[in-house]
Amino acid sequence: MAGVDRRGDRFDRLKALTAEGLDVFAGSAYELPFEDGAFDWVTLRHIPHHLERPADALAEALRVAAIGVIVGEPSFDAAVAAQVAGLALDVWEKRQHRRGGMFHDEVYPAAALRALLPAGGAGLEIQAVTIPSVGARSVPDFLDGARELLAELPADAEEDAALAALAQQLERDGLEWNGTVCLVVRKR
Repeated sequence: MAGVDRRGDRFDRLKALTAEGLDVFAGSAYELPFEDGAFDWVTLRHIPHHLERPADALAEALRVAAIGVIVGEPSFDAAVAAQVAGLALDVWEKRQHRRGGMFHDEVYPAAALRALLPAGGAGLEIQAVTIPSVGARSVPDFLDGARELLAELPADAEEDAALAALAQQLERDGLEWNGTVCLVVRKR
């Protein structure tokens, strides 16, 4: 097994897994340091929404995969109030991350992921599977983290008000972890 990430804190944490048998490489999702078909399967778990060019990264993952690629993205169930609250939290957090300079796009549903594939997935066997949420999240813990995040950023009365409204929604509806939409993309 191998993992690729940019150098930095996350890379250092990933590098610690070499003792458990993971080969870790510094690199880019757009230029993976492997030959064509080097791996049976390549996985991207909650990665596309962190990339400025996710279609390029998916094409690169397909290049190094002999069999296929599994892409997982966060998913929220609009029929469950605590999931709707989770999506509102996700949108709010990502907005704060962007204010702090991070690229953090909204999550991609299955159809949008499929559209990111080369030629829209022509010539590929594609299956979408949604894995539901695994349980509740602590509203007080989220709010503590959210307040810390706001404290690190320039003051913004609108974002303070948005957090207060989000806190009311979370207290009323609860908060669940997101589920995951998985796109299993098999080469033919």
